[in-house]
Amino acid sequence: MKDYNHKQIEKKWQDIWAKKKIFLADDKSKKPKFYGLIEFPYPSGEGLHVGHIRSNTAMDVISRKRRMEGFNVLYPIGWDAFGLPTENYAIKTGIHPTIVTKKNTDTFRKQLKELGFSFDWSREINTTDPKYYKWTQWIFLQFLKHGLAYKKKMPINWCPKDKIGLANEEVVDGKCERCGTPVEKKDKEQWMLAITKYADRLDKDLDSVDFLEKIKIQQRNWIGKSDGAEIEFKLNISTRVLPKKILIGTKNPAKIKMVKDAFPKALNIEFVSLDNFPNIDDSNLVEGDDFRENARRKSEFYFKKTGLPTISTDHILWVEKYQENNGFIVHIRKLANPNSPRATDQEVGEWVENFVKQNGESKSAFHYAVSFTDKGGTIDFVTKQNEYILQSEKSPKKNEGYVFDRYLKDIETGELRVEQQFQKGFGRFNEFVNNEFLRLFSEQKIKVFTTRPDTLFGATYLVLAPEHPFITHNSQLTTNNEEITKYIKQAKEKTEMERTEEEKEKTGVELKGIKAINPANNEEIPVWIADYVLADYGTGAIMAVPAHDERDFQFAKKY
Repeated sequence: MKDYNHKQIEKKWQDIWAKKKIFLADDKSKKPKFYGLIEFPYPSGEGLHVGHIRSNTAMDVISRKRRMEGFNVLYPIGWDAFGLPTENYAIKTGIHPTIVTKKNTDTFRKQLKELGFSFDWSREINTTDPKYYKWTQWIFLQFLKHGLAYKKKMPINWCPKDKIGLANEEVVDGKCERCGTPVEKKDKEQWMLAITKYADRLDKDLDSVDFLEKIKIQQRNWIGKSDGAEIEFKLNISTRVLPKKILIGTKNPAKIKMVKDAFPKALNIEFVSLDNFPNIDDSNLVEGDDFRENARRKSEFYFKKTGLPTISTDHILWVEKYQENNGFIVHIRKLANPNSPRATDQEVGEWVENFVKQNGESKSAFHYAVSFTDKGGTIDFVTKQNEYILQSEKSPKKNEGYVFDRYLKDIETGELRVEQQFQKGFGRFNEFVNNEFLRLFSEQKIKVFTTRPDTLFGATYLVLAPEHPFITHNSQLTTNNEEITKYIKQAKEKTEMERTEEEKEKTGVELKGIKAINPANNEEIPVWIADYVLADYGTGAIMAVPAHDERDFQFAKKY
C-alpha cells in the first residue's frame, strides 16, 4: 500500500469543497436551519493552538452531521481581533496594530483551511473592519437611547508605570505582565450595560434550551440573580455638629468674602475674622512649603487662641507645563528673584512672561487647601478651582500681591481672572462648601442589600468595602484615618479572588467615631471596612448577622 500523502489528498478535496461551495449556507433554502457557532479566535502572532482546534473540531463534527441529516447549516468564522495583546505587541515592537492584525489573520485563515473545517468562508468577519464595527457602534447607541448603557466607576487593575488598565490575565503575581511593576486598584469610570434588567428573562429562558444541566447551573450562577431588600442604616457621627459661629482665620478681605459668600444664608452662621481679634499674637505662626499643612496650622492655631470653630485656607497654582513638583509652583517670588528675600510684583510678571515665551501657553488652576478645626479635631480638604490658560498677554488691571491673576485667561469665557466678577473667579469654592464641607454635618446613611431582611434584628455591625464611596468622601469623619488609609492600600494590592477566598482569615478596621443605627431596634452598632466585601457587589456594604452567617460569626469572634 502506498504511503498516505495527506498534503496532496487533503488539498485535493479541500479545493473541490471550495469550488462546489458545499459549506455555504443558503439564505432562501426551505430546509430546516441549524446554526453552529464557535468562539471566534483572537488572532495572535504564533497562530492556532490546540484549544482552537479542539473546539472547532467538536462543532465541525456536529455541523457535518447536521448537513447529512438534511439541515441548512450556518457554520461561520471570524476574528475577535480588537484587544490588548496586539496593542501590547505594537508598543513593544513599534509595528502598527493594523499591520499585525492583517498578518495574523492571514496566518490563521491559512491554517484553518488546511485543517479542512467546514466553515462558510463567504461570511468571514473581522471585528476591526469598519464595515463590522459600525454596527456594534450602532447597537451601543440603541442601548444608550433605551437606558441600557450607563457609566459607572469601577475598580480596575492599574499599572502606575505604564499608566494603563490591565485585564486580570495580564496581572501575574500581583505585577504587570509587561513591566513587572506592582499593580494597584484604581477607580475608573467606564461604560456598563444594564444586563441586570434582563436577569429574570435570562434565567427563565434557560428552561427552554437543550444545555446540559451543569451548564445551566453555571449560567444561572453567572446571572447571579438575588431576591432580597435594600435597607438604609442611619449614621451617628459623634465628632461633628454644624456651629452657629465660625472664625475665618485670615485678615485677607478677598478670602473672607470667598468663605462668607460660599455658605448658604439660610444656615444663619455668624462669621467673624481676625479683625475681630486684634490682640492675638500670631508672630510665631510660621508658614512652610506645603499649602495643605499651612491651612491646618492656621485653623488649629486660631481655634486654640479663640475657642471658636475655625476655617482657614491656603492656595497654590498648578501649571501643566511647569516641570517641577508635579506642576505646583511653591515659591514664585523665589523663582522670580532668587537673590531677594521677596521679589516684586513686576519681577513675578517678568518671570511669567519668560516662562510662557519658553514653554508656550499652559493650562493652570488654583488648588485650595481648606482646614476646619473644632472640638472634634481637624478635617482637611483640597479643592480645585476654575481652569485657566496661563498666557503672556496681561490685563492692565492690577491686583496687588496676586500677579498671576493678570495672566490667567478663563478657558470657558476668555476673561482674564483679575477682570472677572468675584463670584465667577471663586464659584468653585461655593460648590466645594455645598457638596463636600456641609455634607459632613448632614444626616448620612449607608444602604445595604440583603437576601435575609428577616434577620435584621440580629445585625450587630456593618461592613463596607474598602472602596466604598462613603469612605472615599468622608475619611475626615473618622478618628483613626491613618489606620484606615493603610488598610485600604493593602486591600488594593490584592486580587478579587484573594479577597473572597472562603478559607482566608478575615481582616478589617473599625471606622472609629462613626456608629450605625439598626433600624429594627434603634441600637448603635459599629461600622467596619473589610476586604472580603467588594465594592461592585450589591451596594458594596453588608449588614453582619453572626447568628445566621458563619463568615460574620468568625469576623465577630475575632474582633
